[in-house]
Amino acid sequence: MISDSNCQILDTTWGISPAPKSDSEYIARQLYRDEADQAIKRGVGYKDLFSTAKRQIDELNKVVKRNKKYKNYEGKCLDLIKEDLPVIDLLITDDEEIILSNISYTGTISIPKFLYIKSKQIVDFYSAYFNECWNKAKVL
Repeated sequence: MISDSNCQILDTTWGISPAPKSDSEYIARQLYRDEADQAIKRGVGYKDLFSTAKRQIDELNKVVKRNKKYKNYEGKCLDLIKEDLPVIDLLITDDEEIILSNISYTGTISIPKFLYIKSKQIVDFYSAYFNECWNKAKVL
């Protein structure tokens, strides 16, 4: 999805990101970041919206440092999300596709869930929500 994007990507990283527990989780996260980096290098507009959860700070700093040289990359941070609040992350590409994701827990075992939707109406709805959050966020 990210690799096919031509115009714009809206991406959130909210709440607590657990450390990858398995090799496959680590590989999946790395593939996601690699595709995001490639889209940014291709000139795709990329808005990265983070929360200030303690376990996000290291990733936030790495991503921003790596991409701040690109004019098409923007990173912001939203202080309003508490660490213990269950959140749904979203990734929107080119105003037509969205992935919603959530991580829940059974004890200490993380259970990631993803929902892919291709619908202009739903993407418009979530894009408006993303933009409201973006406007309240601080520039990194």
